[in-house]
Amino acid sequence: MKIGHPSVLVLPAVLSLGEHLGASGRDILTAYILGLEIEGKMALHADFKLMQARLNHQTWYGSIGAAAACAKLLRLDVPKTRMALGIGANFACGLSANHGSMAGAMAAGNACRNGVIAALMAQEGVTANPDIIEAKNGFYDTLVGRDHYDAERMADGLGNPFYIESPGIGLKKYPSCYHTHRALDGVFQLLGEHRLSDKDIAEVDVGTSERAMRVLAFSEPATPYQAKFSMPYCIAAAVVDHQVTLDTFTAHKMEDRGIVEARKKVHLSFPDVPIWPGLADVGPDTEFVGNPVTIRTTDGRSFTAQGGHTSWRPALPLTDNELLAKYRDCGRSQLRPDDIERSVDVVLGLEKVRDIGTLMATLGSQQAV
Repeated sequence: MKIGHPSVLVLPAVLSLGEHLGASGRDILTAYILGLEIEGKMALHADFKLMQARLNHQTWYGSIGAAAACAKLLRLDVPKTRMALGIGANFACGLSANHGSMAGAMAAGNACRNGVIAALMAQEGVTANPDIIEAKNGFYDTLVGRDHYDAERMADGLGNPFYIESPGIGLKKYPSCYHTHRALDGVFQLLGEHRLSDKDIAEVDVGTSERAMRVLAFSEPATPYQAKFSMPYCIAAAVVDHQVTLDTFTAHKMEDRGIVEARKKVHLSFPDVPIWPGLADVGPDTEFVGNPVTIRTTDGRSFTAQGGHTSWRPALPLTDNELLAKYRDCGRSQLRPDDIERSVDVVLGLEKVRDIGTLMATLGSQQAV
């Protein structure tokens, strides 16, 4: 399997510890790439059934990845690095029943905290099982079960190629579950091509899969966190606002009468085609298609699109302009406009930064209320 949200499980740990150590931008990038490599290659060699297990896999893989990255920053030797991984695995926890809640989103923060503490404890001589990855009742045995992982081959492809290159890392275009993205692409395509407003629309049919619905578990979301995992809500917001942004997932927006009414027009179907890329329980050679979307108008017209031709995938990343626009949108609630632009300049030249504290000082200056 590919691990979901791999960067947020490592990067905050590297930045926080790196600031404390006065690490350079090159040190940060090296540790970050290494952390992704460890957690990513471990995931690729495990048959973990996403959303079927009771444990939150992100906290587990993230704790290992963050511990490896922080061990690199601390320049730990091999024995102490193994201790750091063992301690990180011991800290890892998280229950999948918290999906769609604040506690569910805490998985990433817990993983980063676990990694930092594990590496620091290993540096001070705290011990753990050095074979925690493959040991009986260890990481793989507990998380994915016996006979569902290949520890022997896990190290074969380390750095060849790096996980950040293949399968690669991407940024979501919209701040919702990626299961909604290809359908949103189809909706936006049809809205733009035919100049439709929500008043023109009688019904929106979105093709999805039973697998996707394990994650998109909230047909009638009660909170903004649940709304991110609701196909009807995301499609309704797109139809009404012609955009899906961070503001879409607020309590105020969820009370918008236009979105509430539009949500009633959204219907889900389950065509027998492989729609969703990335789940572990489909064949490795599966060729996926986008979500089929059909909009029927109040005057009897019908328009169909195969959503997903523009949504991110390794062969088609976000453009630089899309990437910067997303960054600025994410930063505007926390940073002043000049600090956003200052941080953009630093990040784009991160490998030349002598002390990561330069960036952290800018990110720490909060927007005036």
